[in-house]
Amino acid sequence: MLFFNKKLPENALWLDIFQLDNLVRQKVPFAILDVGDKSDWLQGTPITPTQTTKPKNVVETVQNITPDLQYPLVLISNKVTKSVKASKLLDQQGFINIYVLETSTEQVRAFYKV
Repeated sequence: MLFFNKKLPENALWLDIFQLDNLVRQKVPFAILDVGDKSDWLQGTPITPTQTTKPKNVVETVQNITPDLQYPLVLISNKVTKSVKASKLLDQQGFINIYVLETSTEQVRAFYKV
C-alpha cells in the first residue's frame, strides 16, 4: 500500500489497481468518482468515471447518482489526498461502502500500458 500515512474513515477501504480492474471487467455495479484536478489521466484505460467532481461537492454528487447509502463508491484522483478528503465527507454523511484507489496516476497508466 502506497499511502499508509493517510488515514481513512471507518467506512472506507483502500483499493488497489488490480481490485479496481477486476470490478470494471466483471461489471460489478458501483460508481467511480474522479475527485481530482485532471480528467485526462485515465485516457486509454477501461476506467470510466461515473462522475467527475471536487471533493467539497462529492456528497451532493453522490446523492444525485443514488440515495442508497450502501451503494459501492470508488474514489479516484490524480492526487490521493483529494480522494481521502472526499471519503471523509461521504463517511460523515453515512455512506458505508467507500473505496479509495491507492495507486498513483503513473501506476494506473503503466498497468494499462498507456
